[in-house]
Amino acid sequence: MAVQQQQRILDLLGALCDSYTYGKGDTARILKFCAGILNSQVRPSFEPDEFRISERIQKRLMKQARKEDAVLFAELHRRMNSQGVWHNGWAILHLLLVLSDECAPSPAHLMSSLLLETPGLPSDVTMTTFRSRDQQSMELISSGIGSQSSLGGYLSSASRQSHSTDSTLLATPRPNLASTPATQPYPPTKEAWPQSASHSTKPVLKSSNKKLSSHGEISEVDLLRDLLFVFQGIDGRIIRFDASSDHYLIDSKVGVAVSAKELCHKLAELGWLFYKVNRYMESRSRDKAFGLVSQGFCAALGKEISEYYRLIAVLEGQQLQADTISHSGALTLRRLVVWTYDPLDRLKLLATLVSNCEGLKGGALVSTLYTFTQHGNPLVKRLAKQLLNQAYQPLNAMLNSWIFDGELHDHYHEFFVASDPSAPRERLWQEEYSLHREMLPSFIPQSLAQKILLIGKSINFLRNRCHDRSQPGDQSLRSWFRKEDGEQWAFDEMIGPALHHTVNTVYRETSKLLLQILDSRYNFHGHLYALRRYLLLGQGDFIRYLMDQLETELVKPATELFRHNLTGTLEASVRATNAQYDDIDILQRLDVRILELSPGDSGWDVFSLDYHVDGPISTVFTSEVMLQYLRVFNFLWRAKRMEHCLANMWRNQAAYYSSVDSIPELLPVFHQVHLLTSSMVHFIGQMQYYITFEVLECCWADLLQDIQSAPDLDNIITTHSSFLLLITTRCLLDPNSQTMLTQLRAIFDIIVEFQAKQSRMYTECLQEVELRQQYSAAAVTHTEKGEWGTTGAEADAEYERRAVFVRKSVSSYRSQFTVLQKNYQDMVEELIAQLEVHADQSLRFLSSRLDFNEHYKTLAEKNSDRLLKKKPSKK
Repeated sequence: MAVQQQQRILDLLGALCDSYTYGKGDTARILKFCAGILNSQVRPSFEPDEFRISERIQKRLMKQARKEDAVLFAELHRRMNSQGVWHNGWAILHLLLVLSDECAPSPAHLMSSLLLETPGLPSDVTMTTFRSRDQQSMELISSGIGSQSSLGGYLSSASRQSHSTDSTLLATPRPNLASTPATQPYPPTKEAWPQSASHSTKPVLKSSNKKLSSHGEISEVDLLRDLLFVFQGIDGRIIRFDASSDHYLIDSKVGVAVSAKELCHKLAELGWLFYKVNRYMESRSRDKAFGLVSQGFCAALGKEISEYYRLIAVLEGQQLQADTISHSGALTLRRLVVWTYDPLDRLKLLATLVSNCEGLKGGALVSTLYTFTQHGNPLVKRLAKQLLNQAYQPLNAMLNSWIFDGELHDHYHEFFVASDPSAPRERLWQEEYSLHREMLPSFIPQSLAQKILLIGKSINFLRNRCHDRSQPGDQSLRSWFRKEDGEQWAFDEMIGPALHHTVNTVYRETSKLLLQILDSRYNFHGHLYALRRYLLLGQGDFIRYLMDQLETELVKPATELFRHNLTGTLEASVRATNAQYDDIDILQRLDVRILELSPGDSGWDVFSLDYHVDGPISTVFTSEVMLQYLRVFNFLWRAKRMEHCLANMWRNQAAYYSSVDSIPELLPVFHQVHLLTSSMVHFIGQMQYYITFEVLECCWADLLQDIQSAPDLDNIITTHSSFLLLITTRCLLDPNSQTMLTQLRAIFDIIVEFQAKQSRMYTECLQEVELRQQYSAAAVTHTEKGEWGTTGAEADAEYERRAVFVRKSVSSYRSQFTVLQKNYQDMVEELIAQLEVHADQSLRFLSSRLDFNEHYKTLAEKNSDRLLKKKPSKK
């Protein structure tokens, strides 16, 4: 059946050739030639678009004023499509379109117009020993040349335009280049020009240069030869590159027609664009500092230039054919303009890409290429994706190695993750790795880039700090993401949902493994609770007992403190309280620290607890973090001391009041002391409530909740830092609250001063009570003996002594307490006024609680009125 079908095809072809030659007797040669073409299995140089060819036929009929034929053709075409027996319609219509040309066809014409995909004929039909000069010329063009698709976009558009503009141009051969070996990816210099092309044209060029037209102008053949060299960035004999003006110029000594000169200038643009692209490729190939992404981009450009070289080879074949055979389809300047229309657009796009990528490398270069993939022109988008797919491969390999192995192979600083080898080992998490935002591709969101950074950091942290060699991530996910050798991901696959899914999955598994190891192996939560209990005064019984035991030591000057005494007291306090049940590792880390001494400091000013942290958990509890803990501890310790002082004062007042009630002169002073003490107790009580519950407890509860839901170590560090920042802000330890902190410390100093004055007053009062008791006892003794209780001189001396005590001591203490009370009230008023305008809402609420009955506000108004009254009025 197949043999009969092939024989039928030969019969039809013979009849067609016989009618085509008009009975001139050349049918056998044409038949053999056509059979060879049908057996060649070549493909056309244009898209098989039946609708487009039908439209062109109708337009041609309309131009010929054959409207009825155009309508009839359209109707017949519609009927054939509707009956379902119409196969290879676009090929048949194309054949009819070519045959409608009135000019006599040549073999070359026939070759380009019958590029149909037809089953091969028997080899004995196509074999012949006859090889005419025409066939030899055609074989020079078409031997070893395959499908048109390998030319990419360099010929398809030009072929469509040539078919639609000129029937003679339609018949111009369009050889295919699939089987042509790829030329070198970079344009050759004059010395490296292919011998087959240069040696075959140069002798002709020398002879033709001597042949001018009748008007003394250079011939079009010589211009074509020069243009073929210009297309490759090589100066010709007539057309040369001028570096000063940055374009090609025609030798002024040579006569060229105006129309030809305009066409040459237009065609020379192709060479200028090629020169620009080629110069970029050569500069990047020589400079290895631009990295692997730039090399991948240059390799992709090299492929495009290789296709461009194939076009040049076709044009050279056309030029050679024009020198050896004279026919209507020879290469001319106008045909060359049409042939290079599509390559010109493609090279313009390449030159634009090269210009925008100048000086860029790595992720920045990929981002620039990616912007062109969002272009509305499909040609621009397609070409940009081809180049981007090749250029992104090195970055994809770096990403693969980073998220699965934690290894950063970035010798040219192209990846968006940067490494600092000089960073100390204990600062691996904070300093060694960071985002290089300039190299972050625009198609990778910031959030995804942060996760990619955390994946590699976590893997390196596990290996170098936790000494754990576990491989996080599903092995099936690894094998899927890493394709087999020789295979590459398409760019759309690399940046699509698959990348997001892979990164998110590996991120979750890696972070989960790291947090589990920190908690189980290094007791992260245990150390966090220890800091809360000891440095943030959460262990109440321990802190109270420690303060009572250290009171006798800390009242001494700071220069008389000894660390071993304080350490012994600390250990005794641990053994005497519930702190003894803590983990032994935690208790061994608890220590005493003496701060830097200043002149006049007491032990209370320089004493501090300390907690030693090392190993992987020091990544969270860094030296800066521990310094913040110490600042907060000193503030809390000072506030706790004020509470301790006021408790002691209140206890002493209750104890001494019954002892000194025999001195009625002291009752007003004691009343004044009770009022001031009550005011201080209220102030410190509100401050302690605010610090303990509204600051520490609330922030601590939020911290535990955030840590429980933290997805990674970076989030834990950020949450913990925010916790400390909030505490320092609400405890007035931030830089914006220094004035209020100074005011609060001044109030604390007044409380300490008040305690010292009250203690001295109680001492003197007890001495006075003892002297008065002795005087009364002596009077009783004398009375029992039957004597006068006291003599007049003794009574006068006692009266004088008591008057001196009241005049000096009682009045002095009353005035001192009055001044102290006034200073205290002024400072509290000022502190409340500052708290009322603080940015933190909790501190504004604190000001309301400190002056809940507006006592200090009333005092401030009275003081203001008093100052106004004292101010002298102007006459």
